[in-house]
Amino acid sequence: MQVKSYRGPTTKAAMDMVKADLGVDAVILSMKHHQAKGERYCEVTAALERVEVPLEEPRDDAGGDSKSLPTGAANPLFDLQRELLRMRRNFTDLMRPYMDMSALVPKHRLALEYLEREGLDSSILMELYRICKANPKQSVLIGLSSLLKTRPFGREEWPGKFHVVAGPCGVGKTSVLIRLALLLRKADQECRVCLINADEGRLGGRLLLKHYAELSGMTYIEAADQQAFERVFHASAGYDYVLVDTPAMRPSETLEAKFVKIGFPRNNEIYIHLVLSPYFSAEQFAEFKRIYASPLLSSLIWTKLDESCGFGAMVNMSASTGLPVSALSFGAGFRDTMTPAEVSAIWRLLFKHQFPHVEAAGGEKIWA
Repeated sequence: MQVKSYRGPTTKAAMDMVKADLGVDAVILSMKHHQAKGERYCEVTAALERVEVPLEEPRDDAGGDSKSLPTGAANPLFDLQRELLRMRRNFTDLMRPYMDMSALVPKHRLALEYLEREGLDSSILMELYRICKANPKQSVLIGLSSLLKTRPFGREEWPGKFHVVAGPCGVGKTSVLIRLALLLRKADQECRVCLINADEGRLGGRLLLKHYAELSGMTYIEAADQQAFERVFHASAGYDYVLVDTPAMRPSETLEAKFVKIGFPRNNEIYIHLVLSPYFSAEQFAEFKRIYASPLLSSLIWTKLDESCGFGAMVNMSASTGLPVSALSFGAGFRDTMTPAEVSAIWRLLFKHQFPHVEAAGGEKIWA
C-alpha cells in the first residue's frame, strides 16, 4: 500500500492534490488542519493499494521468522513461553477467517491489510478490526492510539532525577544513555549530569561513557555492587540527573532479581526505560517480556530504527506491556539521532517509514 501526505491551503486544494497524484481510488486515512507562522493549511494522508507479491521470509515451525532463538532456548521457562505463544497464534489463526474484511469500509480494510504486512500481532489486528467495524467513520489511527501511548522524554513528563536504561545485549543501551544526556543538556545547558556505569563486564561501553563524560563536563562513576550504589545515591544531591547504564540480563536472570541483588533503591523518582529494536522475532520479544517484566519499568525506548524494515513490533510491545514510548533513536553518532516520542512521529514511521524529525540549526523541524 502506498501512503502519502499532502498539504494545501484549503481542504479542497489538498484533496485535489490527492486525486491528481493517486487517482480517484485513493483512500483517505486522516485529515488534519494546522496553523503555522500565521497561515492555515490542511494535511491529508491518503493511501492507494498496489497489487504486489510480498516476499516471504523463511519461517520456523512456530510461525515466526527464522532469526535465531535466544541462548536460553533450552530453559524450561523459555520452552513454556514459546509453547504459550504458539497456542495463542493457533487460536488467533482459527479466529482469523471470522474477520470479514469486506465488512469494513475501504480505508479501514486497506489500513488493516497494510498493518498485517507490517507485522502487527494477530490479536491486535482482531482488536483493531472490532474497533473499526464498530466505528466506520473513525480514523484507524484513533484505534491504534488506544493501543500505543507516548510519554515524551523530558523534564516535564519525567520529573525524576534517576533514569536507568535496561535491555538486551546489542541494542545500544550505552549510546541511548548518552543521547538521553544530550536531550537533557539541550533543554538545560547548565544541568549537572552524572553517568553511572553498572555494566562492569563491557570494556567498550565503559570507555565510551568515560570518554564522553570527560569531553562534555559530566561526572562518570562505576557502580556495580550494593555498596557502590549506596554511595552514589547518597551523593546524588549534587546532580540534577543521574543516568545509569545496566548490564544485559542472562536468560536465567530477571530484572527484578538483578536489581534486588545490586541493592537498587525503589522510589518514585527512579525511572527505568527498556531499550529495544523493532527487528527481533516474536519469540524473542516474548522472552524479553519475561526477563524484563517488572513494575519498575516506566517506558520503552526504540533504537536502531534505521536498521529495521518494519515497525509493527512497536505497537505489539506497547499493547502487550502497557508501557508508553518515551524516545525514538536512529542513525549513527550522538547528535540529532534521538527525539522524544510523539504519536504523529510513530504513525509516520509505521505507515510511511519516515524517520522522526530533528531540529536544524535555526530551530526548524525537518524530517530525516
